Amino acid sequence: MLRVLGAALAAAVFALGVQTWRLDSAQDALHEQERMAAAELIAAEQRNRAIEQEYAANARKAGQIYAAQSARVRADADGARSELERLRLAVDSGYPNAAEGAASAARADAAARLARVVNECSAALSTVAAASDRTAAQLAGLQAYVAGLIKE
Repeated sequence: MLRVLGAALAAAVFALGVQTWRLDSAQDALHEQERMAAAELIAAEQRNRAIEQEYAANARKAGQIYAAQSARVRADADGARSELERLRLAVDSGYPNAAEGAASAARADAAARLARVVNECSAALSTVAAASDRTAAQLAGLQAYVAGLIKE
């Protein structure tokens, strides 16, 4: 009977040892899974930070492009206003005043000056139209760039 009791005790100790080993193995596996999950979380946070930094850099770049484009548009507008004022002065000087109105030579001279002014106006208008087309194309490109940033 003592032998049976000893064998039962040995079997119980062995079973307890196996269960302890299984519990330790399960805890080790759980700790390894927790470490892997933490590493994945850190990697995901780093990727998100990199994406946010890229968005911020793209937003800064878009702002710089917009500021440069705005400065060019303002400079073009200032140039157009200056040219308009010059053309107005040329038109004003091209019209005969009341004293010259009766003389046909003055009319011919005034007509020639007026034709020259109209040609200058036409050339200036073509230049303004080309600048406007370039600005419109650049604006469309900038809008497409910003829309691309928003979609990402």
